[in-house]
Amino acid sequence: MNKAEEIILKSVVEGSAVYEMIRTGFAERKTRLLDMLFDETLTLNRAFSQLKGKEAYFLVCSGNHAELVTVSGGSISDRKDATVEASGKTTFTLGDYRYKRYRKIW
Repeated sequence: MNKAEEIILKSVVEGSAVYEMIRTGFAERKTRLLDMLFDETLTLNRAFSQLKGKEAYFLVCSGNHAELVTVSGGSISDRKDATVEASGKTTFTLGDYRYKRYRKIW
């Protein structure tokens, strides 16, 4: 378990589901096409680079409420309500970015 996961798990309510997310920008249309052709190996590459990077993104689902949480520099730096965008979806758009569920950690 990495430090970002420890930080997020300390702040969630018991009984919540926590998913690690991969964030991509909209300008990467060619990359997304290649990713589909090569069975999402490029997405895995981005996931590993985010794990090593400074920011990590998590979706915390508790009942009917979903929240996108950004962990940066050893603390939670941002929280955004994503209830409508993430309801029942593995991929959703929030702001200028697209988020994809990578794995469930809790």
